[in-house]
Amino acid sequence: MELRKVELSELDRVMDVYEDGRRSLAKLGIDQWQHGRPSRAMLEADIVNGELFACVEDGAVLGYVMFSLRGDADYDRLEGSWLSEGDSANPDYGVVHRLVADSRTGRRGVASFLMGQVEELARAAGVKGVRLDTHPGNIPMRRLLAKLSYTKCGAFHLVGCPEPVTERYAYEKLV
Repeated sequence: MELRKVELSELDRVMDVYEDGRRSLAKLGIDQWQHGRPSRAMLEADIVNGELFACVEDGAVLGYVMFSLRGDADYDRLEGSWLSEGDSANPDYGVVHRLVADSRTGRRGVASFLMGQVEELARAAGVKGVRLDTHPGNIPMRRLLAKLSYTKCGAFHLVGCPEPVTERYAYEKLV
């Protein structure tokens, strides 16, 4: 497996994989991603900003992850405490959003691979940690984060989120 940045010409394929992720979450009874997010505009912006990455094996895309060094204002409202000191104005952390593995390619460790790769990107950028959040009901993601030694740091509520459950559990790993 290898990691590469996604090109704008791939947006239709990106949308297809995220739609697969949306269906997978719905089958688990999780309302995350069921109300128009991530939208085409969000994913297009991720690509334009150079923040959307693909996991590729033998020419086939197996999954995607958004990784940014710009911080996240939602994380400033954490009820709890982060492992690193940065905030959205002065981030000393990388942010992971929109992690998805194409279920049609089978369980191949894609999510673990992508998380390992973003940790490498964070180390190379010289930041102290990697932060991300997930829906409380997303048990598969919570298990993955535990397996990868991420620490649950607290929770916060998304502002302006159309989903019925706006609470998110926040995690961080020092790199």
